[in-house]
Amino acid sequence: MKLLFPFAKRFIAGENLEDASEQIVDLQDQGFRVALNLVGESGSTKEEALNAQNEYLKALKLFPMETLSLSIKPSLLSLNYSIKDCLEYLTPIVEIAHRSNQKIRFDMESSAITDSTIEICQRLNKSFPNVVGLALQANLFRTADDLVALKSENISIRLVKGAYREKKSIAFISMNEIRDNFLKLADILLSYQSDHDALATHDELILNSLLNDNIGKRIAFEFLFGVRRDLQHKLNKKHSVGIYLPYGSDWFAYTMRRLSEWKNIKFIARNLLKEKL
Repeated sequence: MKLLFPFAKRFIAGENLEDASEQIVDLQDQGFRVALNLVGESGSTKEEALNAQNEYLKALKLFPMETLSLSIKPSLLSLNYSIKDCLEYLTPIVEIAHRSNQKIRFDMESSAITDSTIEICQRLNKSFPNVVGLALQANLFRTADDLVALKSENISIRLVKGAYREKKSIAFISMNEIRDNFLKLADILLSYQSDHDALATHDELILNSLLNDNIGKRIAFEFLFGVRRDLQHKLNKKHSVGIYLPYGSDWFAYTMRRLSEWKNIKFIARNLLKEKL
């Protein structure tokens, strides 16, 4: 397994927070925002949830600055089993972020927990306004309604295409349909003119369409760590750019999950070939 780490290191900041610290500082020095993500999902034990909670608390204390946010998969903190337990694990994290004026954004996972993910975000937002945000997936039919509802509560949004396989009864399947819906949702999101919102995509067809609108810094662009670094630097000259930075001991499973589907292998290969540095 260790033999694969040199490859995985292109996309993973390190096996622990100490390893990731160097990448965090380097990215911030270059003017990027950093969304730190502890890899892992679907935690099934209290020990796993507590370990994840401790990691995030440690990160907030180590980097108490506005340019660092946390990107959290709620399932790692027991959301698949109990909304109540998940909120108990999340509340101390959000409370510290509130005190240090930092942001917490919840990754959106499979549609099976979309409603519960939105619920925990809304409940935490009532106790800690302007701290929590949420990723929304452009492939889901419901997302336009979710976006408007969440923005009415001043919850920040990261718009993504959506990486989970969903039924065609609830989601767009073809890439052209997903692109079209992403652009429609981006127009809605841009109308709120919040630089805490983000468009997360490496798709140049989408990016070129958006950049033609001269959107400046009305919204941030987000990229995966290690993917299209040329675009990251190019956009960072005129726009707010964030880097989604994963780290953690579960790096092998994370990397394998990301490469498990043929389309993801093609995605990585295509974007590595396009990259010009």
